Amino acid sequence: MDEKLFGILKNFRPCFSRVASYQWFLVIMIGLVVRADHYGVSSIVRWLSLDPGCYWTMLHFFHSTGWTLEGLLGFWQSYCFQDSFCLKVQGRSVMVGDHTNQPKEGRKMPGLV
Repeated sequence: MDEKLFGILKNFRPCFSRVASYQWFLVIMIGLVVRADHYGVSSIVRWLSLDPGCYWTMLHFFHSTGWTLEGLLGFWQSYCFQDSFCLKVQGRSVMVGDHTNQPKEGRKMPGLV
């Protein structure tokens, strides 16, 4: 699996104008894959056994000018629609997704009847 993951992630290098931004992207993506809890950046630091000082550096990554969300999303979309990944039915792309519905525990929710 790790070869497949790194094979996919190395394709994202052109989305980053700085090597450091790309390297932090790799660390964060791998951290998102291996973490078992969902406590944000702190869980990535914890599960990768990184120095606690990396927490602030990771937070700065999300505000970096070395990449743009639009560029990353555009590349991801074009990557997913490659013929080797995309299922086509009658010439149209089919997207398959998994959705988990978690109901809210509150009895009264604003805006709902």
